[in-house]
Amino acid sequence: MSMPGGNITAIIPSVDVSNIQLSGGKTSSLDTQGVKAFVQNKAATLNVVYSEPATGKGGLGEYTTHTLSALTSASSPFTAVGGYYNVNNIPGYELVDTALIRDYNLVAGKTSPISSDNGLIFTKAANKATLIVSYNNTTGNPITSSAQANDWFNSADGKTALLIVQSYYNQ
Repeated sequence: MSMPGGNITAIIPSVDVSNIQLSGGKTSSLDTQGVKAFVQNKAATLNVVYSEPATGKGGLGEYTTHTLSALTSASSPFTAVGGYYNVNNIPGYELVDTALIRDYNLVAGKTSPISSDNGLIFTKAANKATLIVSYNNTTGNPITSSAQANDWFNSADGKTALLIVQSYYNQ
């Protein structure tokens, strides 16, 4: 998946992307604030959201970390963090500066407070950016509990979401 201006390319090995469709006929837009992209799979069960620079407030409070996974690019300063905010239990993976894992004390199976000033972000050049691949909770089958959120990570969508975030390659 390429974004406008060649700013980001996700290389997704062994993932069938033929079922990815555009939401509303658009993958992204470029405006005075930067690059914004939103994509869903055909079943509308996965949301892929990219923003550079990240705008608005960050974290939603208590965050339960499910997994911490390396990216496929060995020298990447980023980590794929799987988890959910306890306020809404919507599971997903986020691309995060590895240093933030220490700052927020993110540990698989543990809950940590996430600052509303920054949230889970990554740094691209001088910009704060976000890449989030999460469950679309508007599908008619909402996730309402932490048990359901944890189960999602073992689902086909959860595994695909991880592969998408792990495949991030910074050009």
